Amino acid sequence: MARPRRLGGISYVGPAAYFITSCTLDRCKAFTTNDFCDECQLELLATSQRFGFSATAYCFMPDHVHYLVSGTRADASLPDFVSMWKQRTGFAWHKRTGKRLWQKGYYEHMLRSDEAHLPIARYILENPVRAGLVRDIRDYPWLGSDRFSIDEIMAAFEALGPR
Repeated sequence: MARPRRLGGISYVGPAAYFITSCTLDRCKAFTTNDFCDECQLELLATSQRFGFSATAYCFMPDHVHYLVSGTRADASLPDFVSMWKQRTGFAWHKRTGKRLWQKGYYEHMLRSDEAHLPIARYILENPVRAGLVRDIRDYPWLGSDRFSIDEIMAAFEALGPR
């Protein structure tokens, strides 16, 4: 699969918000065990913080990861953050399996300043429900936020009303 092209004229640095999807190579079902998913979740949160991002919502599906991040510093570089996170998790996967974890590139949607974050967070966190993996997002272990508890997110969803 071809690497998704970045938008021209955008630096991807600073206090902006992005909805990212990273897919595993050949859609390998890498995110199905507690130990590896837990390691990758911790790395996502640590790397986002180190590179000046807050993870509003994230979800590890068996063969891809969705995350909504917001730059919290002027030097928050999305390409550097994603590259480091994929490198570190890819290295951990390679140590376990001897194989590559990630497809090249990633898909991103840069949120406009007037674009609501909550519907995107809802889409991300309801992904395992739509895929039939669980009936309630509270039952899925590999999703979350570094800003909100699941109960806070669910209350916000309820305030939005039905989809």
